[in-house]
Amino acid sequence: MSLVLVLAFCLLAFAAVPVAHALVIASGLALLWDGGPPLMLVAQQMFQQTQSFPMLALPFFILAGTLIMEGKPGEEPLRFTSELMQRLRGGALSTTVVGSWCSAGPAARQWRMPLRWVRC
Repeated sequence: MSLVLVLAFCLLAFAAVPVAHALVIASGLALLWDGGPPLMLVAQQMFQQTQSFPMLALPFFILAGTLIMEGKPGEEPLRFTSELMQRLRGGALSTTVVGSWCSAGPAARQWRMPLRWVRC
């Protein structure tokens, strides 16, 4: 089963199939080849994993970060901190740290977290 899985994945990757699709197709081929658990059980287990809140929250956090950085809400603080820190050595890293520090202030205030040292 492992040999079929690896060979199918390598062939699909060589054929420029997206990695997520190649993993699903290779897994399906390996299950069909081996004749292990019924495919309906595999489909049920795959669907059950999508019903977990933490597993659904991660893609939405990535989407929110992408939307913020593509528009004005992410551009302005980044521009401000890069102008503030560009004279210092390690300016790019300092820009990242100071930008994260400034954006943590409103988030801490929104959730009423006791982070008095987070001020921007």
